Amino acid sequence: MKNTETTASRSGSITSILSRTQGFMRRQLWIWPLLAAIILAFVAVWVRGRMESAIKAQISGNLKTILAANTEALRAWVATMKSQAELFAGDDRLRELTIELIHVSQQGGSTQAALLNAPQNNALRAHLKPVAEGRGFNGYVVLDTNFLVIASGREQIIGMRSPPGYAAELQQCLHGKSVVTHPFPSVALLPDAKGNLHAGVPTMFAATPIRAADGSVVAMLGLRIAPDKDFTRILATARSGETGETYAFDRKGLMLSESRFDDQLKRLSLIPVLGVLSCAYLMTELGITNWIRFLVWLAIGLFLYFTYGSRHSKLGRTNQQSYK
Repeated sequence: MKNTETTASRSGSITSILSRTQGFMRRQLWIWPLLAAIILAFVAVWVRGRMESAIKAQISGNLKTILAANTEALRAWVATMKSQAELFAGDDRLRELTIELIHVSQQGGSTQAALLNAPQNNALRAHLKPVAEGRGFNGYVVLDTNFLVIASGREQIIGMRSPPGYAAELQQCLHGKSVVTHPFPSVALLPDAKGNLHAGVPTMFAATPIRAADGSVVAMLGLRIAPDKDFTRILATARSGETGETYAFDRKGLMLSESRFDDQLKRLSLIPVLGVLSCAYLMTELGITNWIRFLVWLAIGLFLYFTYGSRHSKLGRTNQQSYK
């Protein structure tokens, strides 16, 4: 009996609450739009979450496909570059001239002058350069096991010992391995995008050991590769759409490849123009007080410069001593 009475009382309470709620909802009609807005907001958030998840999954799948395609293209390209370098290094004439140049470098006197004047260097250039350029390489370098440059298509680095970047990139060749180096700044004078010669232009090599008749490593051959023409082009094998780009970074976060739109951006010069426009916009938003402060501090700075700075600077002292 008690259970029946308890159940009946609970049912009566629920019925009373529902009737009161129904009456309240009938009197307060403004609640209906609010409830509808809340329901629509929850539905919108749920739909947005599902759409974002689907889009992220699709983008992730596309990126993985592009990564796999570019990875395979790079592996095939690297294997081709290594095989071509090994083919060059296995040439008997190249091996013979290289060993003779090593003997020249070990003689007394000026190593650089001896290597530059050695007839073997001219013979090696005549033998190697046309064939290398015919395979798409734009230069070569030969180093002994102490990283002394004994031959090169660029005479200014012949005789240099351990040029910056070479030792770190070609170290594996001493252990009998062929490598394709990362792009690194060149030591030799190379033409940039405008055709001007200067050092520091990005370069990379397909390098392989040169072996003696007994199989020991006596030197290293590096065939120069232009990163902007070959390495970056390989990364464009697979991309997203017409304007999508793929960039390569090393483990330190250094960007190794270039953009396909470098020339267009340089011609348009959008970055300087946008910088000037943004600064001009910010200047127009300054109040009169800020302009007065700016002009006052500018006048103080110009006064200090012309009364003290220009006379006591290193350049000013040099000019005064030259006049004397």
